[in-house]
Amino acid sequence: MNEDGIARRHLLGGALLATPLFTRAQQPGRVYRIAYVSVGRPGPQPPPFMQGLRDLGYVEGQNLVSERRYAEGQEDRLPALVDEVMRSKPELLVAASTTVTRAMMRATTTIPIVFTASADPVRYGLVTNLARPGGNVTGFSLAEGTSGFAAKLAQLLKQAVPRLSQMAVLYTDSREHDASKVQELQAAAEVLKVKLDTYNTERDPAFDEALAAIGNSAGRGPARGLVVTGSPLFDLRRARLIAFAADKRLPAIYYRARWADEGGLMSYGPNTSDVGRQAAAYIETILKGTKAGDLPVVQPTQFDLVINLKTARTLGLEIPRALLLSAARVIE
Repeated sequence: MNEDGIARRHLLGGALLATPLFTRAQQPGRVYRIAYVSVGRPGPQPPPFMQGLRDLGYVEGQNLVSERRYAEGQEDRLPALVDEVMRSKPELLVAASTTVTRAMMRATTTIPIVFTASADPVRYGLVTNLARPGGNVTGFSLAEGTSGFAAKLAQLLKQAVPRLSQMAVLYTDSREHDASKVQELQAAAEVLKVKLDTYNTERDPAFDEALAAIGNSAGRGPARGLVVTGSPLFDLRRARLIAFAADKRLPAIYYRARWADEGGLMSYGPNTSDVGRQAAAYIETILKGTKAGDLPVVQPTQFDLVINLKTARTLGLEIPRALLLSAARVIE
């Protein structure tokens, strides 16, 4: 087993299993201060790690104070938001993405930082080593920046739509791993004999223009598809993108299961259902004195394909049985 695998086993066998002991050992009257920043917008529920902390005995207003800030899709606001939460003197910072982590790293080299999602934390400079991060940063990798992930999206879409001959890709060039994904998709498209159209959609005008171009092209033939790469900016527009694909009758694949749950045709990506609990365990472990850099970065061990058959029927698609059998979940 390689050192990253050993690190994952150490996490599951050590930090997570030890958390009840930490909970019982909490100092009476001690109040912990943490801060969270996201490039997205607040949802109906707090971030999942907050529920995980509550399960471990941390209750806001009693023994926990949390500052939470959201950039509402405007990444240029991140430095100011990080500066704002730093003024609350947090004992620990939680970052929702790579870009947020970088903003926090520029603000401090001493306060522990836990990132809850990064496509490739080594490649993008968050840590130097997954098993032994060092410094004041650790967290959870999505492994979406690793070789082969983007190609898999194209392959799955082609399997779902065998007649597919043209594919549009939405990405943002501010995220370096998106650019590498586009290169990988281009190589996969050549193998699959599918024409690839790429659309950089970082800003609102470019996003609207891209949808208009894709929508106009969609009417020219039935053998077109859409790949939406992973980006907080796309997540903010999730409902619009799903509705757009349905309106233009475009088979589309996305990077999170919630897209398929909300009406998207297919999703493929890491199973992150347990990250909230694991992140809470890491946060507690660090608050109790462990150095962030001594905790290994956790990598996903499972990537799930989710297929929405209701959407497939609406699009007039018959998903091949072999693909259905390979899905982790099928929405009837």
